[in-house]
Amino acid sequence: MPSQEMSPSEAPSSTLHDASPIPTVPTVITVPEPGHSSLLAAIAVSGPAGSSSSPVSAACDSVPSFTTVDLATTVPTQQPSDIIMESLYAKLYDKYDKLKKKKFSELDDINKDQELKFVNYVSAAEELIEYLRTDNVKLCEQVNNLKAEVDSIRSTNNEQCMEYQKLFMQEKQKNKVLSQEVERLQKLHQETISSCSKDVENDNTLLNTPEGAQTTSGKLSSVSAKRMTRKQRRESEAKRQGMVMVGDSGRDDAIAVESDKDSSEETVTRKRRRESEAKRQVMVMAGDSGRGDAIAVESAKDLSKETVSNGAAYDQQLECCKRTIDRSGGATDDGPGNSMFHDLIEYLVDMKLSACHQTEGTSILAQHQSSGYSFNLTWVKNEAEEESELLYRVSSLGTFERVAPDWMRDAIMFSKDDDTHIGGMGRGVVVGVAVGVAAAACVVAGVVVGKRVKSRRKWKRVMGILRELEEGCETTVGRLRQVVDAMAVEMHAGLASEGGSKLKMLLTYVDNLPSGNEKGTYYALDLGGTNFRVLRVQLGGQRSSILDKDVERQAIPQHLMTGTSEDLFDFIASSLQQFVEKEGNSSTPSFVRRELGFTFSFPVKQSSVSSGFLLKWTKGFAIEDMVGKEVGECLQQALIRKGLDMRVAALVNDTVGTLALGHYHDVDTVAAVIIGTGTNACYLERTDAIIKCQGLLTSSGGMVVNMEWGNFWSSHLPRTSYDIDLDANSPNPNDQGFEKMLSGMYLGDIVRRVVLRMSQESDIFGPASPRLSMPFILRTPLMAEMHEDDSPELTEVARILKDVLEISDVPLKVRKLIVRICDVVTCRAARLAAAGIVGILKKIGRDGSGGITSGRSRSDIKMRRTVVAIEGGLYTSYTMFREYLHEALTEILGEDIAQHVILKVTEDGSGTGAALLGASHS
Repeated sequence: MPSQEMSPSEAPSSTLHDASPIPTVPTVITVPEPGHSSLLAAIAVSGPAGSSSSPVSAACDSVPSFTTVDLATTVPTQQPSDIIMESLYAKLYDKYDKLKKKKFSELDDINKDQELKFVNYVSAAEELIEYLRTDNVKLCEQVNNLKAEVDSIRSTNNEQCMEYQKLFMQEKQKNKVLSQEVERLQKLHQETISSCSKDVENDNTLLNTPEGAQTTSGKLSSVSAKRMTRKQRRESEAKRQGMVMVGDSGRDDAIAVESDKDSSEETVTRKRRRESEAKRQVMVMAGDSGRGDAIAVESAKDLSKETVSNGAAYDQQLECCKRTIDRSGGATDDGPGNSMFHDLIEYLVDMKLSACHQTEGTSILAQHQSSGYSFNLTWVKNEAEEESELLYRVSSLGTFERVAPDWMRDAIMFSKDDDTHIGGMGRGVVVGVAVGVAAAACVVAGVVVGKRVKSRRKWKRVMGILRELEEGCETTVGRLRQVVDAMAVEMHAGLASEGGSKLKMLLTYVDNLPSGNEKGTYYALDLGGTNFRVLRVQLGGQRSSILDKDVERQAIPQHLMTGTSEDLFDFIASSLQQFVEKEGNSSTPSFVRRELGFTFSFPVKQSSVSSGFLLKWTKGFAIEDMVGKEVGECLQQALIRKGLDMRVAALVNDTVGTLALGHYHDVDTVAAVIIGTGTNACYLERTDAIIKCQGLLTSSGGMVVNMEWGNFWSSHLPRTSYDIDLDANSPNPNDQGFEKMLSGMYLGDIVRRVVLRMSQESDIFGPASPRLSMPFILRTPLMAEMHEDDSPELTEVARILKDVLEISDVPLKVRKLIVRICDVVTCRAARLAAAGIVGILKKIGRDGSGGITSGRSRSDIKMRRTVVAIEGGLYTSYTMFREYLHEALTEILGEDIAQHVILKVTEDGSGTGAALLGASHS
C-alpha cells in the first residue's frame, strides 16, 4: 500500500483505539545518525517488498540527517508492530510538546517585561504631565498676579503723572511771574546805567574846570593819606576835619562839606554823608558788570538802618581792595582779581546782616544761608585805661563745622591803639577788614560745602547702582527652590526626547563605573586644548589604591591645529609611543594588549562607550576633514600605524572622568560637577528613565548622563543688565546662559562692567581709565584676591586697581565698595551652583523629597548617604565661593537632609578618571 506521512499534531492514541485493521509492520525505519543525543525525529514507513515508501517525520532543528535501519534485523519479530508505533509516536509528541511550552514560556516572559516597561513609561509620562499641569497652573497664577501688579503700578503712575502735571502748571505760572520781575529789574538796570553815564559825563566836565582839578588833587591827597602811618593819618584827619574825601577810581563824586563848630551842623553833615555813601554804593555797583548791579540792589534792600554807615565803610574798603588787586589800570573784568572779587560779592549777597546792641557793646551778625555758616562781630568798649576790643567768632549749623579749618572756628581779637575814640574812617576800615575776613570764610565755606554736596550726590548715584545690583542678584531660598524645580523638570524633558530641553542630557554609554577591584596598568590621553597629557596609572586592585601615576604634558604645534586629522592623531600616537617606551621594565606582559582611556573635551555625539562623532571644533582647532568622523576610530588607526598594541576602551569628557574617579574612591558617589573656567555636571541615571532611547539594556541597569548644564535656562534665574550685555557681546549670544552667571570665565568681567558703569556715573575712581573698557581684563582669580583681602587698608584691592585697571589713589570707602561688588557677584554664582546640584539630587530622589512627582513628606523619606564629586579651581581655590555654596545647600535642603549630602573634592578626573574608565571597560 502507498506510504503516508503523519504530522505530530495527530494523536497517536487514535491509532490504537481505531477499529480499522492493524497496518502492515514496517520493515524499515529512519533513525538519527550516531553522535546525536536527541530521540527519533522521524519514522519512515514502507509497505511490502517491492512497494514504494514515503517517510513520516516530525522536524527537529537539532537533527540534520537520518540513517535507514532494517527492522528485520533489529526488532524482534515477536513484538507487535502497533506497540512499537505507539511508543515511538508518544515519545515524539512529548518532545514536541516540551519544546512548544518552552518557547511559549520564553515569549511570555519577554512580553511581560515589555509590558512592565511600557506601564512604567506611561506612568512616568502621566506623572510628568500632571506635574507640568500643576506647574502651569502656578505659572498662570503668577502671571495673573503680575498683571494685577502691573495694572496697579500703571494706575499709580497715572495718578503721579496727573500730580506732576499739576505741579508743572504751578511752576510754569511761577516762572511767568518771575519773568515779569526779571524784565522789571532789567529796565531798572538800564535806567541805572543811563544815570551812571550821565554822572561820568558830569565828572569829565568837572575835570576840565579849575574846580575839577582842585577836586582831583583832593582825591590824590586822600590816597596818599591812606598810605601814611596811623599817627600821620590821625594828624591828617585832624587837619581835614571839615572835609571828607571819598574816591572811587575816577567815578566817585567829590563831596566837600564845610564843618561848622555848631553840633547841629555837624549832625546834618553826617546825615548827608550817610546818604551820599548809600547813593554812591548803588552807582559803583552799577558801573561794574550786570551781575554787580543786581547784587548792589539786593544788598541795598537787605541792609538795615543801623548798619548803613558801617556798610558804606565796608563798600569803601572793598573798592580799595578792588583797586589794589587791579593795579594794571585796566578796567576789564577778565583778570583773576576781578573774578575773585565777583565771587566774593556773590557769596556776600547770600549773607543776611543784622545788628544788635548788647551790654558789652555792639554786635553785627552775618549769616550765610546756603552753607549754614554765621559770623559774629562784637565791638567791646572797655574802661578808659584799657583799649577797645573787636571780637570775631565763626559758628555753623553743623555742616560747616565738619569741614572748616580750626582757625575759622577760633575766636579772634583785634586790638586798637590807645586812642579809645577811633575816627569814623579808621573804625570803618577795621570793621571792613573784619567783615572781609568773615566774607572770605563764607566763600571758603560755600565752596567746600558745595563740593561736599556735589560729592554726596555722586556717591548717592553710586550707591543706587550698588542697590540695583544687589536687588538684581538677590537669591532668596524661595527663588533657589524654584530654580531647583526648573532644573529637575528640564532634566526630565531632556531624557524624554531629543531637543525637548535646553539641557542636552547626552548619553555616554558608560554603564560600569570603577568598582575599586581594577588591577593592572592603564593609560589615558587628555586632549582638551592647545596641550594634551599622557598618563600611566597603576592600580592595586583595592579601592582607592593607585600605586603609581606618571604624567607627561605635550604642546600641540600650531600648524597641526589647522592641518589634517591624520597628522594630528599621528602626532598624538607618536607622543604616546615615546611615553610607553620610556617605562622600561613594564609590569604589563608584551603579549597583553594595553587599554587606553581617551578624554576628548570637544562636542561629540557618542555612539558607544569608545566611539563618537565630532560635531564641531572649538578652542582654536579648525581641522575641516575631521568634523563628522568617528574620533575613537581615528585614534585607533593612528595607534595601529605606529605599531602600538593599544585599544581605545573609553571615549569620555572631563566631567564623566571626575565621576569615575569619585566613584572609585567612594561607591556612594552619584554625580559630578565641575566649576572652574567653565562648568558642567553629569550623574548616574536609571536606564528605564531614559525614555528617548527605548530598549536600551545595560548590565548594571544604569548609565552616566552628561547634562551639559551650562546651557540651562529658566525665568527664575536672577539676571541683570550686566548679564544681558555680557551675553550680547559674547561669541555665543543666547547660549550657555547658566555658565555665564557662575563660571570663572565670566565673574571677573561682570565685576568690571559694574565698576565701569559707576565710573561713568561719577568720578569716585578719578579720571576715566581706558582699561576699564577692555573686556575680560579683570580675571576671576584677581577678583577673588580683592574679595578675600582682609587687610585693614585693603592693600590688595588698591594694588590690583592700580596695576590692572590703572586706577590710582582710591579712597578706602571706594575700595570697600569694590569688595562689596565682588561679594554680590560671587554670592549669586555660588548659590546658583548649589541650586543646580540640588536639582540633580531631586531628579534621582536624593534630596529628601522623593523626586518631583512624589507626594510623600520629607519625614517619610529615609535619606541615604550621597556623595557629589566636585572639581574646578573656582570651588577648590576660592574660599568665599565654597562657603556660600555650602550655606545655600543647607538652606535649600534643610540641616537634617544636608548632613547626608557630601561634596568631595576630586582632582584630575580628566586624566586618572579616564584611565579608570579604560580599566572598567577593558
